[in-house]
Amino acid sequence: LESLRNQATTTDDKEINLYYRIAQNHLQFSQRAFDKGNYRLATVELLVAARMSYSLQSMLSKQGEESHSAEFLAEKISTLEQQLEKVNLALQQSQQSQLEYLSRLAQQMLQTAKTSMANRQWHIAWDSIQIASQLLQKMQNSLHTNSE
Repeated sequence: LESLRNQATTTDDKEINLYYRIAQNHLQFSQRAFDKGNYRLATVELLVAARMSYSLQSMLSKQGEESHSAEFLAEKISTLEQQLEKVNLALQQSQQSQLEYLSRLAQQMLQTAKTSMANRQWHIAWDSIQIASQLLQKMQNSLHTNSE
């Protein structure tokens, strides 16, 4: 979100400005929930902020780039699904509810990506893939930290 701040705040596009403010607000909500120990709410707020941030990024990149191809998106979904399966196997051994929750969210994001692709909503598919990728990375980092 910080990397998009200059572009988002210097443009005259009101929709881009709005997306930036919404993402920023949800990021603050996430931090407050985390500080209060409400990790599930913090995760949800962070996902909303990430979603808005990726939508913002898509809107900004759309000004000069074409949408990602369906083949590229399908390949990313497939790769993430395979990685998610590996994480799910590790989850079965660790049984950590937070990781299980993040896993379900990642699976939902991949399903959203597939549905969006079927509806030819390329940017939504890409945003969903990015969120799933971040969730997967968070789970992998957590599993790696727990195994040490």
